[in-house]
Amino acid sequence: YIYIKLSVHNTSSIAFDLDFLSFERVQGRTLKRREGISQSLLELGFKESVFTVSPSTEETMVYAIKLFAFGENDNIMVKLNELQGSRTLSFTIPASLIMSAKTL
Repeated sequence: YIYIKLSVHNTSSIAFDLDFLSFERVQGRTLKRREGISQSLLELGFKESVFTVSPSTEETMVYAIKLFAFGENDNIMVKLNELQGSRTLSFTIPASLIMSAKTL
């Protein structure tokens, strides 16, 4: 497994209620999803309770993704969507960073 530790820093004065988080394997550095080059790795929808990052705080989450072989231009794109809001966080994790990470 690949373990990914995410820290969310909420510097706003409004709580961030995380509704949906996804990890996708993408080619290249683009954040745009293109047909045929993305693969969903993990999708979670928080139905029972919403994960909240209070104003001016930091929360840390750890996720496990099944290990797979990275291609030359592969990256992992992470998307966090807010519940009943318009804020969405998207960023990529380069394969080179994951391949150079410490092993457990």
